[in-house]
Amino acid sequence: MERIICAAMHIDNGKPNQFEEPLNIKTGIVIYGPRHHNCFDTVSLFWKDEDYKNFKIIQGYWTSETRFVDRHEGAIIAFNAGQTKTNVKTLYSEHLY
Repeated sequence: MERIICAAMHIDNGKPNQFEEPLNIKTGIVIYGPRHHNCFDTVSLFWKDEDYKNFKIIQGYWTSETRFVDRHEGAIIAFNAGQTKTNVKTLYSEHLY
């Protein structure tokens, strides 16, 4: 059963994904960490604020199936896996810990 592993952000800069993972992302990169603010910290190491603010940024989660999912799909996965007690529409890290 697929589970949420950690927070993640898809930074879509329009360039082909240069990594093999996650499997479902074709452009940009996915950065992951314990919480979303950790992901933002990592992003700031790669790009200056003015550069990455022009990219499409989606906050979501890394899953056990090596996929990036947004907060809505993450909520479904977490509930089905028993990681959350309530069925929320939008998953936040606080629901998991």
